[in-house]
Amino acid sequence: MYVIGCPQALREPIKREITMAFRSLSSWGDFSYGASREERLDELAAPILVETFAYWKKVTPKGAIGPAWGVFRLQDLSPEAISLTLVVDVLRDPLDFRYRFWGTAHVERKKIDRTGQRTSDEHPQGRGPKVAGEYQTVVERHTPLLFSRLIEFPDGRLPLPQLALRLPLSNDGEQVTGIASVTYWDEKRLISGNNR
Repeated sequence: MYVIGCPQALREPIKREITMAFRSLSSWGDFSYGASREERLDELAAPILVETFAYWKKVTPKGAIGPAWGVFRLQDLSPEAISLTLVVDVLRDPLDFRYRFWGTAHVERKKIDRTGQRTSDEHPQGRGPKVAGEYQTVVERHTPLLFSRLIEFPDGRLPLPQLALRLPLSNDGEQVTGIASVTYWDEKRLISGNNR
């Protein structure tokens, strides 16, 4: 690996940092979620999110809050989008969310497959309640939402910016019965250290 425009004395430390950053992209190990905030959908920039949002709009019937699960077909998305997708079923009384689909990019990085599990199965101080809060907001507002947060690592690695596009699914056109989420991890910011 050659670091262009870098003095020889700094090349090795930079190469080590870049190598560590790339390794962290394939498997995160221990991590936590920082606080999330809602972002504006009209400012979607990540191509994978734009592509998936356009598909969701295309298959959503006029006047419905979202397409039915059988209409929103994962196989119609790009392979990259499928790997970055999570799908939950909305359970009621009490409100909870069960993972129907857990994409391979999530399995690779998080080293867990949560298919069939509920967000409430996770420890109250864990990541599940934070994600469940975003899902609940989609259920209450009946609309697609975009959330940003930092993935934080206890070993001192730079935080990793994440965008999660949460798309409501509706089998009856009136209430949210599922949510498809596509995640984008801004890995270039992780490597450059340019976090907001």
